[in-house]
Amino acid sequence: AQRTRAHKRTMASGEESTFLESFVEHIANLPSEVRRNLDLVKDLDKSCSQIVGQLREAEEAYVQRAEQTILDLPLATRKRKRDASSAAEKIIDDGDGGDDEAQGDEDVIVPTTEELRGRIMNPAEMEMIARLRREAIQQSEEKVVVAEQTYSLVDEVVKRLDSDLSKFEA
Repeated sequence: AQRTRAHKRTMASGEESTFLESFVEHIANLPSEVRRNLDLVKDLDKSCSQIVGQLREAEEAYVQRAEQTILDLPLATRKRKRDASSAAEKIIDDGDGGDDEAQGDEDVIVPTTEELRGRIMNPAEMEMIARLRREAIQQSEEKVVVAEQTYSLVDEVVKRLDSDLSKFEA
């Protein structure tokens, strides 16, 4: 009877050491893998922040240039003259873009949205802004993928530990 109890104790000790050795072996590389992934996320975050800074600068420069272009547009005016015979107004475009003296007799011609867009649109700037946006999104998505991989690594170890503990306790 004593031998059976001693044998059970030895088996239990053997199972414990086997379980412990197996678990330690299984997680031996986990800290380095997690560290590597976290370093990668840090590098991606730094790179993404730089790209977002460049994007912000490019967008601000584009908006400032567009505002200045609009402010620098010459104003075209049309003069209104009264026709004494019909008592109706005739509008004449003087085309000088300048300020005429009889302000009450003029209409300012406002450009259409398409005309404004044509003046402020710069395909090279728009392509650069679009490229920076794509790069920032790509970097962000890569960070998410690496974070999910890291979570999976740790989650796998936790699930295995839970499973092994429940087997050991049974």
